[in-house]
Amino acid sequence: MHNESLKAFALALLIFHQGCYKPEPCRKEIRREAFSPDRHNEVVVFQRICPADRSLSTHISITEAGQKLPDGNGNIFAINSDVELRVAWISDDYLKVYSYENLDGATKRTKIGKIKVEYSRIVETDLVPPIDTSPGSGK
Repeated sequence: MHNESLKAFALALLIFHQGCYKPEPCRKEIRREAFSPDRHNEVVVFQRICPADRSLSTHISITEAGQKLPDGNGNIFAINSDVELRVAWISDDYLKVYSYENLDGATKRTKIGKIKVEYSRIVETDLVPPIDTSPGSGK
């Protein structure tokens, strides 16, 4: 009888513990932000970190300026890894996204509202030294 009570207590304790456990929620870490030239829109590059399933993903969202970044994934870009991205507004309705990484596995939108989005991979990272053409250089 004592052994059965001990098992029942252990089972109740296990059920209670499972009912109280709440995994740590996902969180966002903003990597960069930039306003469009007319300051009506903002692009935000962020990471979404979810400790419960040990996932890390990189996202980009475009929002109206001053609007809080919504929960969840980005609205123009998402990839299930940590990638370094650069963003640049070319005009009020044209955004360029640059990366050294291959972004083929990403979910990408090329237009959101009136804003066109273009993705470019940076391939060459070394600068070519200028050729010295000054008099006496032999060139």
